[in-house]
Amino acid sequence: MKKKYIKGSVSALGLFAFMVLGSCEKDDGKVETGCGTSTEYLSVDITNFKLKKNSYWVYVDSVSLAIDSMYVDSVLYSGVYPIQSNCATETFEGYGFTMKSSVDPSKTDYYHVKGGKIDRNIGNSSEVNTVVYVDYSFGKLDASSTNTLERKDSVFIYDRYYKKVEVMTHLFDKTELNKTIYYSNAEFGFLKKEIYNASNTLLSRKILMRKNLVR
Repeated sequence: MKKKYIKGSVSALGLFAFMVLGSCEKDDGKVETGCGTSTEYLSVDITNFKLKKNSYWVYVDSVSLAIDSMYVDSVLYSGVYPIQSNCATETFEGYGFTMKSSVDPSKTDYYHVKGGKIDRNIGNSSEVNTVVYVDYSFGKLDASSTNTLERKDSVFIYDRYYKKVEVMTHLFDKTELNKTIYYSNAEFGFLKKEIYNASNTLLSRKILMRKNLVR
């Protein structure tokens, strides 16, 4: 089985879709019928994103000056699960949680932690899925990706420097319906998010002011 940590859309239709889309594949794209024995664990870097309830981030939008807080509302699942429903010995370690915004708590974001990356999804739809962070020590995104990934030793945000910051740019982010840039690191999570329209005009820049992470 070829393990893929970085590229590939991970569905957000709960744990079931993770099991389906995580199926073992040969390089020719055909699903293997054999059933091996292995477990794909979370990388050390990604384990920091196993965030629990009462974790929160407080942001200020430099465009609108609005204050918003994002908080972990619930843990969806945590453990080791079969990659394929018919193969109990090929497993992966997974962790999922939901986040809400103080501005609009009626909306829910779903985050799925698997292998070496984090996926963000809105509305729990398999068609609306965005990779927001990849293990800092991993290589570049696949050549076929339309997104860009840049790693910085440090970035100044609000009132301090953050080390080992990853900048993930989506030219068209399905979760925001615009170009979106995510700034994150494993120690403090989600540091900044910028949204641009089709004319590349900045619509929103949410900058982290305060945080409280529970692991």
